[in-house]
Amino acid sequence: MNNEASEVAADALRGIARSLANTNDDRLPPERILAQRLGVSRGLVRRLLQRLAEEGLVVSKPQSAWRASGRSISEPSQTLVSFTEMATMYGYAPHTEVLSTTTRLASADESRQLRLQELDPVFELDRKSVV
Repeated sequence: MNNEASEVAADALRGIARSLANTNDDRLPPERILAQRLGVSRGLVRRLLQRLAEEGLVVSKPQSAWRASGRSISEPSQTLVSFTEMATMYGYAPHTEVLSTTTRLASADESRQLRLQELDPVFELDRKSVV
């Protein structure tokens, strides 16, 4: 199984987990059924579910079905990931909204830090990233 097919299956499992989160029945279908639906091996489904558990999207207890965790999205604890990378990893389409733009003269501190001449024009952009 190539890496691209594994990622497609992982994204599909993420979608299933998200759709079941915070519902009355948050149980995922059995691994055998998931493997059939996704057209991959049961072993791959098991490995991908373990990865989703590390991401906080699903939980499992011994002798029980995998369940959507219903937890809010959070950054994996040992990994530094940008907002855009994390949103994309969870299947969102992040973008930026410009809140305001201003052209003004650089202050003495800004001139020193940016290696500009004092009172050179600077462009100030205020934006936010959203999903």
